[in-house]
Amino acid sequence: IHAAISIQSVARSFMHRRRYISRRPDPEPVTEDDIAAIKVQSAVRGFILRTRLDLVNRAATIIQRSWRRCVLVLRKKLLVLLDAVSCADLPHAAHSLPSPVKRARA
Repeated sequence: IHAAISIQSVARSFMHRRRYISRRPDPEPVTEDDIAAIKVQSAVRGFILRTRLDLVNRAATIIQRSWRRCVLVLRKKLLVLLDAVSCADLPHAAHSLPSPVKRARA
């Protein structure tokens, strides 16, 4: 039933668009000045968009770098803690168990 409604919606919009185009007055002819203005507007809009996109990309890079640094620091602290715990719990058998830090570095 959703497919039928979607098809009907597309057909209705097509018919209304055709009716609107047939009833509207003829557009004014486009001059060279209009074309030049459109090109300038297009160039300016593109520049603004690229500038904003560059800003967003830089912000995302800073966030990612900070997050990765935070994860790295936490991971190092955890490995040191695990190494300390494994050595403290089993002092007589510490040589037989590999250290988590040594395993992480391998």
